[in-house]
Amino acid sequence: MEKIAHKVNDMLEEKLCFYKELQNVLEEEKGYLIDMDVDSLWKTIARKKQIALKIKAIRQQIINLLEKRAIELDMDHASFSLSDFIKKMPVSRKVKSKLSNRKFALETCKRTVSTLASANQKYIRESLVVIDDIFSMAVNTVDKKEYNNSGHLLGNKEKNNLINAEV
Repeated sequence: MEKIAHKVNDMLEEKLCFYKELQNVLEEEKGYLIDMDVDSLWKTIARKKQIALKIKAIRQQIINLLEKRAIELDMDHASFSLSDFIKKMPVSRKVKSKLSNRKFALETCKRTVSTLASANQKYIRESLVVIDDIFSMAVNTVDKKEYNNSGHLLGNKEKNNLINAEV
């Protein structure tokens, strides 16, 4: 079981590295949003997708490994969790502590990534509202909103619009 614990720890460490990389990309993205650097934004989207696929693959590896061992520890497959697995593993307290710390660090990084992603998304929405207001004034349609809060066109889509935003 010690080998499995070390393997899980290594996979959690790898997953944590990918989340930290994702965090860095989101921080870069914020700068690109402020600078309105569209080319760089497209590149960050591609990088985020690649990192997300790597995170998903590691997650599945961890699940597959732990599901095989869950039966040995008399754990219910339907309510399986990493925390329960760590608690029930017949390994030293030091190994359990190391796994728990790695899991906590991963959860903390996930929350940071989620916060950054939400902030970037909010900034995009607010920017689209400002752009919509500017173009509405420019074409004298101040009272007619062209876009909703998610950047989609409202009403008749056959109109000639000066801007069409997809996020």
